[in-house]
Amino acid sequence: MMRRTASVQINPDSGEDTPGAAGYRNRRELARRIGPALVAAFANSPLQNGQPTGWLSTRQHVWSRMDACRTSQPRYDPDARVAWTRCALDAKVMCIPGEEDRDWSALPV
Repeated sequence: MMRRTASVQINPDSGEDTPGAAGYRNRRELARRIGPALVAAFANSPLQNGQPTGWLSTRQHVWSRMDACRTSQPRYDPDARVAWTRCALDAKVMCIPGEEDRDWSALPV
């Protein structure tokens, strides 16, 4: 999935703990609102394995079909810290390390 959906990622600073434009609450809301416009602006992956997929952004289509508990934003909460903390604590275990000479197998969803 990561190899086939390469993209540019942005990681803006979360912001200050203030109510103004520099505050993390406003930044999070802005990111939520402009997300669809960014997907549309960078929808330039209509092929998979050299074949048309019917999607302008095959990348977004692949991500939308993945396990939502690992790829979606947490449920909205006015306090982003609460939302992301709850999301992290509720996340399902993805891999359990085995013995040193064995691989880490992903658990079924």
